[in-house]
Amino acid sequence: MRPIYFYFLFLTIILFSCTRNSGTEWQIPPPPFLQLATVTTGPIANVTNTSATCSGDITDEGGTPVTARGLCWSTGHNPTVALPTKTVNGAGTGQFSNTLTGLSTGATYYVRAYATNTMGTAYGNEVGFTATTQPTLPVLITTSAVGITTGSASCGGDVTSEGNVTVTSRGICWGLNPDPSKTDNNMYIGNGAGSFTASITGLNAATTYHVRAWATNSVGTAYGNDISFTTYNITPPPPTTPTVTICSQVWMMKNLDVTTYRNGDPIPQVTDPSQWQNLATGAWAYVNDDASTNGHYGKIYNWYAVNDPRGLAPAGWHIPSLAEYTTLENCLGTGYIAGGKLKTSGTTDWMAPNTGATNASGFSALPGGWRLTNGTYSGFGTQGWFWTATAQSATQSWAFYLVYSAAGSSFTGATNKAGAVVRCVKD
Repeated sequence: MRPIYFYFLFLTIILFSCTRNSGTEWQIPPPPFLQLATVTTGPIANVTNTSATCSGDITDEGGTPVTARGLCWSTGHNPTVALPTKTVNGAGTGQFSNTLTGLSTGATYYVRAYATNTMGTAYGNEVGFTATTQPTLPVLITTSAVGITTGSASCGGDVTSEGNVTVTSRGICWGLNPDPSKTDNNMYIGNGAGSFTASITGLNAATTYHVRAWATNSVGTAYGNDISFTTYNITPPPPTTPTVTICSQVWMMKNLDVTTYRNGDPIPQVTDPSQWQNLATGAWAYVNDDASTNGHYGKIYNWYAVNDPRGLAPAGWHIPSLAEYTTLENCLGTGYIAGGKLKTSGTTDWMAPNTGATNASGFSALPGGWRLTNGTYSGFGTQGWFWTATAQSATQSWAFYLVYSAAGSSFTGATNKAGAVVRCVKD
């Protein structure tokens, strides 16, 4: 049994360690080893217009467990846990991270990590950022060379991402070695996103060249993949075009499938719907926006390409006028008779019932549909639209069309911004 003076000594220590507050009560101070936690705020990452990622690190709990930790943020300095804009990321020591959401584009925010224990809430250093998607280099590809001759070729690219800022310039560069850059032969071809093409001239015959597309924004210049091509030693003859004679007219048996005008200038491929509907110059696209259709269906063109003075049809051919299509129709038998004789038979190409289709004329019309003014596609498998060379008004031109549900043929006006296939007739 301890002596009684031991208990008096213990009581005396307790009483002398107490401090008196402003009221009438005595308070016992915490043990000297209890304190606020130690916390740091990590860097900001993955910033977008509406979100960002931040982290925190609790390195010391302060002698008593951290029961809550997280991030708090505000457009004002020194945010606290009293704000609704905070995260809760568990408890204890160590690193943690979370995504700040619901941010306003262009606003500047301040973030602090926090940690709460029995002594209160401690805050890390303040980190500021602006909710704006960070710019990166553009992303683009180099498209294959076409229209190759002894001294020229058409090349281009497609900017699939501007890198969150505007592409201020773009083009192609070429040389004799792989991965050419803008310090080599270089050509500027506009700005912004989307596809572009240009004709390279002055090349040497029977020579292999390397080409890369490039695009520049405020971050820097990015390059597409390297492609190569070899110029011809002599210009090859044009491929033989299958033809069919119908009532003294000599027609191509297939739809037109070219990417350059008669003089060799490239016709740009335009895939983006918004870009297509704003065009006032020639362009082409794959039927139904599907490259696999190309060999069978040919390509779709807007009427600006049909009417371009450089000539869409190959030498010795032309785009038929409304009068020439009318001659074709009248020769075969107007209305329900003509259409059936023009369409391929069966339901491999055309949707059932493909009424009246016999292809007795050998014209072999296919249901490529058409591309609407807004850049979307319609009628594949059910309609065949063919441009004529005849304008109807300042903004519309005549088209000849067939449908799967009737043997007839007809003419209609279509906006020049629309897309349809082209069938050529011999000069």
